[in-house]
Amino acid sequence: MMKKSKISHSLDRLVDLRTRTIDTPLCPVSFIADSRALRAVILNPAGTAAGESTGTGRNPIIANAGKIINLYFSKRKMGPVLVHLFSGKAIFFSARTFMSPRTDEKLPAMEITLDLSFVSEGERSVYQRLLEVPCGYTVTYGELAMVSGYPGGARFVGNAMAKNPFPLFIPCHRVIRAGGDPGEFTSGRERKLFLLHMEGAL
Repeated sequence: MMKKSKISHSLDRLVDLRTRTIDTPLCPVSFIADSRALRAVILNPAGTAAGESTGTGRNPIIANAGKIINLYFSKRKMGPVLVHLFSGKAIFFSARTFMSPRTDEKLPAMEITLDLSFVSEGERSVYQRLLEVPCGYTVTYGELAMVSGYPGGARFVGNAMAKNPFPLFIPCHRVIRAGGDPGEFTSGRERKLFLLHMEGAL
């Protein structure tokens, strides 16, 4: 039997893509996933209504992502989230993160797999270290650059935050300027302030 080429596998994953949009107190949030991992999270997607979905059949990864985000914004307690980072071939890193101000370690952990096969190695390093910043805390661009192995790379970190394919799950809103100013946010400064206030970081 002939083995599939890399191109065939990539096409299979594209055909397998599903999307769904949910409403949140912040803005509509869209999820894009295939059968193996979440491929992107989009805040306030243009021209997409809450409840809208594409593709046929239920995607359990999107269903789980929606559950996690709804809990994050709710007044209910939630367990920690085990985030797996996927390279396109295998999981290369996992982190137990505390997404919500109401995280309770006694509750069962939830899991989500994020596909980072489309970002650079340096950006992956930054995203990995950012997962260690818990809810209610912040880190500066310079500090995150330092612990990620890029001393003096605050601008590089800023660019990585602007390109973050998984806002909320990879908490780029927790990265602020050295003087304490929250700084900018791809989907709007007011949304960054909303999230930081909600988490008790401001």
